[in-house]
Amino acid sequence: MKRLGGFFVAVLAAVSLVVSGFVPVFAAEPGPAAPFEAADLLSARVQAGLRAHRVLVGDELRADSTTWVNPDGSLTSEVFGAPVRVRDVAGKFGWRDLDFSLVFASDGSVVARSGLLPLHISGGGNASEVAASGLVSVTSGADVLETGSA
Repeated sequence: MKRLGGFFVAVLAAVSLVVSGFVPVFAAEPGPAAPFEAADLLSARVQAGLRAHRVLVGDELRADSTTWVNPDGSLTSEVFGAPVRVRDVAGKFGWRDLDFSLVFASDGSVVARSGLLPLHISGGGNASEVAASGLVSVTSGADVLETGSA
């Protein structure tokens, strides 16, 4: 009788799961794939071997190159003729990609979304306002290149 009670509980549980819309794991939609990237070379080698796919190495990122670990353990580096990213502690792996799209800043000026050097284009105003802030300025450390300023 105890065995029949266990069978009854199992059948009742299965029926309640089906009625409630339970979907078994093997029938569920696949979720988004984890990115093929790792913080360091050792982690990237392990991931590349286990996942049979090349993995980006975060420690090996440079302003003008990207390094990948291949599934066989070898390395592949893509080297660019100019910078494609800049250092940014808030960015992924301490870098952010360059994006020269122009956007409006909170003060009404126009700035590059993510450039090599801060670019500031005046948002307009009367002649004295533009002359005071400059029409266009590019800053590099303490050096400032401005046009259209007093």
